Amino acid sequence: MAEVWNPKEHSQIKESILEKYLAVWYMKITYRFRRAYYVDTCSGPGVFDSGMQGSPMIALKNAFKAWKKHPSCVYEFVFCDANADVLRRLEENVTNYLSSSEKGFSGAVRIRFHECDFLEQFDRILNEAKKNGTAAFLFIDPFNASTVPFDAIEKAMKGTSTEVLFNFMHSDINRNKRLMNLEKTERIMGKGYGQEKLKSVSVIRDSFVSDLRERTGAYVMYYTMKTSSKSPLYDLIHLTKHCHGLSIMKEVMSSLSKSPHYFSNDERYAKDQLTILVQTSQDSFYEVLKNICGSEEVGVQRLYDEIEHDDTLFWTKSSILSQLRDLISSGRIELVAGPKTVNKNSIIRIAEET
Repeated sequence: MAEVWNPKEHSQIKESILEKYLAVWYMKITYRFRRAYYVDTCSGPGVFDSGMQGSPMIALKNAFKAWKKHPSCVYEFVFCDANADVLRRLEENVTNYLSSSEKGFSGAVRIRFHECDFLEQFDRILNEAKKNGTAAFLFIDPFNASTVPFDAIEKAMKGTSTEVLFNFMHSDINRNKRLMNLEKTERIMGKGYGQEKLKSVSVIRDSFVSDLRERTGAYVMYYTMKTSSKSPLYDLIHLTKHCHGLSIMKEVMSSLSKSPHYFSNDERYAKDQLTILVQTSQDSFYEVLKNICGSEEVGVQRLYDEIEHDDTLFWTKSSILSQLRDLISSGRIELVAGPKTVNKNSIIRIAEET
């Protein structure tokens, strides 16, 4: 009986995020860089038996769209999978796709397939990512929390033009915390944590994200995936050195968080759903606004820049405008210059409290 390839639980939502982000990433970086370098550490077959496309095909299709605009760029791909049958299936799917694409694209594409745990090739992969004129994107989607050591992500982010989208399986750590010791947590989380630091998913995640920011110098945003019963499953963590990458990912996550995403491959979960939880900032928008404005008149464009480019705040450009409209309506801020309807050209100030 032939093996059936179906996506892992929750894969569909990750592929949606990846597709929306890569659509923008490829267009932007191929305008500026000579070489686009995409790495998929646990590739899968590319196309599942259900017809759903996996991350390798999503990357190829977005690269093709960018190539039509920027044909002089070189498009490189590294696909890793430890399962020989899965990798063979992926090679077939990639070959079929390239043979049906415009001939010029296949000449601009360079692809390497590695039948291995990606860590076996990681130093070589990173050396390629750091070559001059290269922008790199690493999609790291492990099977469990112990698969990816912290220092692998730290090494990857030493490249100024490298971005990482990483599936951090904090629920795996939380579920097995009694088995965790200082050595294991140091490998996974960057520091050796005792049991008191593994109290809950939120404590585990906050410690991990804080250490990532400190040791990579990157913008680090996280988005929690929760079931319909509100149980957290994992965080998708995005790391970038560029403020535009940060603001684009905020927009992607915000747009996808507005609807549920159903499990795609297991009848046990057919009626269950997965939702992206866009975190709420610890401070209210009004408190953040007061800290930025003080007693001054401030342009809305400056607010965009300061809030969108802060990886501890989760508001997008559209949500900033919505919040400003509500605060103007309630009289808590005043529109002092610019068009009657608040936009990026407006100037606002905090209203005096009576």
